[in-house]
Amino acid sequence: PVFHPCAAATLLCGAAELCHVYGHRERAEQYGRLYAAMAKLAHGDGSAQAADAYQFLSSMLAKHGDTVGALHAAQRCLDARQRSCPLRWEMPVGDAHWNVALLQFEQGAFDDALVNLGRARMVALRLYGEGEDTARIDLAAGRRDARSADSGPEASFVYGHPGRPAAGGAAGAGGIAGGSAAIEPNAGRCL
Repeated sequence: PVFHPCAAATLLCGAAELCHVYGHRERAEQYGRLYAAMAKLAHGDGSAQAADAYQFLSSMLAKHGDTVGALHAAQRCLDARQRSCPLRWEMPVGDAHWNVALLQFEQGAFDDALVNLGRARMVALRLYGEGEDTARIDLAAGRRDARSADSGPEASFVYGHPGRPAAGGAAGAGGIAGGSAAIEPNAGRCL
């Protein structure tokens, strides 16, 4: 091979971000998919690096409006996070549950979204006890219950984990927990 898979994954991630910044949506998504595949090849499907790549792809697809593709990538991220974290009660796992729940909500799978919000809450509860993180998850679940009654298009969440500072990223200022796609500034962590 011309590049080691780890180096190739890094280059593909950079290419995806540059394409996204300069408005080449199709190329950005293509490089994002290749990045996820290369990270999986380089580190294994259940690695933290592969989970990061799936999360990156999910955030980019969500930013571009492809919630079906974003949900698929978010579910693969969740699976990789569960396999890469020695304990299933670590914040990356909780963040992945949060992201899956928000995408499920956007697609109208309200019961599945509540299950994943509950799992995200359990992680926050085990790590931090009752407090701001669990209260924000409770608030999000309450909004879901109130909005599902009218099921209007305005019934949506900010795509990201509550209470986490936004980290930089080419795709946005806030977004998926640990991801880079933003719907609202400073809404959650970035990829």
